[in-house]
Order: sequence, then C-alpha cells, then structure tokens
Amino acid sequence: MSTTSPKSPNPSESDSDTTESTSGTLSAATGQAAHSVSQPDAVPTQTAPQPDPDPSADPEAGDAPGDDQVGALRKEAAGYRKRAREAEARADAADAKVAALLDHLVAQAAGDRGVKPEALQAAGVDRAAWFGEGGAFLPEALAADVRATAEMFAIPRKGHNPHTGTGIENPAEALSWADAIKG
Repeated sequence: MSTTSPKSPNPSESDSDTTESTSGTLSAATGQAAHSVSQPDAVPTQTAPQPDPDPSADPEAGDAPGDDQVGALRKEAAGYRKRAREAEARADAADAKVAALLDHLVAQAAGDRGVKPEALQAAGVDRAAWFGEGGAFLPEALAADVRATAEMFAIPRKGHNPHTGTGIENPAEALSWADAIKG
C-alpha cells in the first residue's frame, strides 16, 4: 500500500511522481521524503536560508576577521576626504583672491579711461580673452576692451576738458561783493 506525499511546490509535476512507498525512502521524482503510514503527522520541513547579518549594522560585531582591516581602510578614506575638503577650500580661497585682483585691475584700467567696470559687463566683454595660453594676464587686451567700450558708449577720456579752447578753461577767481564795490 502506498501513500502520496504533500503536493510538490513545482506545479508541473504530476501526482503520480509523488507516489512513494511506506518504507520512508526518497521519491526519485520530487526529492522529498516519503511519509510513512506510522507517522501521519510528520510534515517535511524546509528551512529558508538565513541571510548573513550585516556587520556594519551591528557596532558590537568586532569579532569577525577583517574588521581591523575595514576599520583601517575607513580611517584612511576619512583622511583622504579631509585632505580633499582642505584642498578644495584652498582652491576656492585662491580663486577668490584671483577674482579680487582681476576686479582691481579692471577698475584701475577702466578708471584711467573714465569707464566704469559695469560698462564692460554691459558691453559683454569676455574676461577670458584677457589671459594668454599659459594663463598670463594680458593688460593690452584689457586696455583694448576698455577703449572699445568707451567708444561704444561714447564715454569721453578722463581728464578731457570739453571746454578746452573755448576761453573758459581757466575761469577768473570769483569776486565777492566787497571786491565788486571796490571796483
């Protein structure tokens, strides 16, 4: 007499594949243990594999081999991140200094011609054109842009007196009423 084992999790298998003898042997088709008539309550159990615990989730799991190496690598990486942040801060500070120096040079060159630095921005002047291939500042390029901007906005030269030659470039000293009465 034979009994059938519980249904196989694989739906493609038929009931005839799971028929087993009462002797407790394994079924060749299903690989499951056969239930004997003497143990009707026995159910084959399958345990799901437990995932390995995450060593980073448990701060007290320092007993695993390699934790010292992982800790050393993390410490080394933290040092590199700190150095990168410091280098980035130095680069930002250097960029700010260069920008301030460039603003000063622009203000000086534009002021000598009577042009405000804002006029250069309004004219759409490209600051990158003021530097050569090696990154050297080209003052003649800045001066050319200042001249072109002054011409574009019809800004007169600084120090140019529009009254030159009209006879009023050296006005007489202002007279007081007392000087006017004395005559």
